[in-house]
Amino acid sequence: MKKLTTAVRDFKKLPMETAREVMKRLSYKVIDRTPIDTGLLVNSWIPTKGKASTRLIKTTDITRKKPKAKVRKVISELKPGQNYYLTNNQPYSLIIEMGRNEGPPAQGSRQAPYGMLRLTVAEFQSIINQVVSGDKKLFIEIE
Repeated sequence: MKKLTTAVRDFKKLPMETAREVMKRLSYKVIDRTPIDTGLLVNSWIPTKGKASTRLIKTTDITRKKPKAKVRKVISELKPGQNYYLTNNQPYSLIIEMGRNEGPPAQGSRQAPYGMLRLTVAEFQSIINQVVSGDKKLFIEIE
């Protein structure tokens, strides 16, 4: 069993660990929902802390491993109070997300007809609930 001082220290870490897990799951869902042709769009998801990135990525890779590794790295370095951003600066990313208003085809992507971000944002609360309900560390035994 843990001593009270250790339990209190561990408990204070929980909010940040929970927030990190929520951010990771949200980011992964966006990445997983990003349609892949050449891999350019999916590799253009850039996680940052402090301020949003304005970089334009030119890497093509269809595995989704690189953007997820970047997400894990940035989230692990986050400190309480820091802002987290996941941006995609490809000029066509908005068309993929929202579709076009003019000309055929009206949709943006057959692989992601409802977008990537919109679906994930709609699931935000359920992702939080999953993380919190699955966090067994909330129950700490003390001597």
